[in-house]
Amino acid sequence: GSFKVCARLLAPAAVPIGLILLEPNNGTVLLLLGELLALLVIMGVEKKYWGFPLLIIATVAIGAAMLLPYVSGRIEVFLHPEKDLLGRGHQPYQAKIAIGSGGWLGVGISHSKQKFFYLPMQHTDFIFSIIAEETGIIGCLMLLILFCLFAYFGMKIAWQMKNNFALITTLGFTLLISLQACINICVTIGLLPTKGIGLPFISYGNSSLICFLCMMGLIANFVDQE
Repeated sequence: GSFKVCARLLAPAAVPIGLILLEPNNGTVLLLLGELLALLVIMGVEKKYWGFPLLIIATVAIGAAMLLPYVSGRIEVFLHPEKDLLGRGHQPYQAKIAIGSGGWLGVGISHSKQKFFYLPMQHTDFIFSIIAEETGIIGCLMLLILFCLFAYFGMKIAWQMKNNFALITTLGFTLLISLQACINICVTIGLLPTKGIGLPFISYGNSSLICFLCMMGLIANFVDQE
């Protein structure tokens, strides 16, 4: 039933989400909770069982915004970046300059100016801004199309799975990567506060890349077994 599906999805996720929350890494927690909620919707769980996951997400978000200074500071910078351009607002502001400098075709690969001294740590959370500066709107659209194709074919492959474990796992991996890419891009272009979430497969980080490749390997294994 719907209640069992809901319980099976939430129970295994409680421990890792709790540990990540204690780290703390609220951006990743909200990402995982959003993915769980999306899974509940896609799996057809009845609306009456959504209350608890929604309550958790709302509690974590509101509690973090009210109790954690660095979270409330990020929200304040997001709403009023001009108040701290030399501090927390520096990186989001410089990212927008990089994006605006790219135009339609960009300034050329490796010709970015913002990545030299202006945009610190651009190879992690704000790599999309450098891609926008060097390849322009055309390059950004191509990257967005690739992520959309990944989401589409990932969902399509998942629904062809006959094994429930393979189906839910493939859906979960597809949603996780797609949502993370969406959040990262939205943060870079100024639609969301900074969250410290990288762009899948592109942002610097060996452990992150290994995790994503392991997800792809498991999906490929599921397909091979069908």
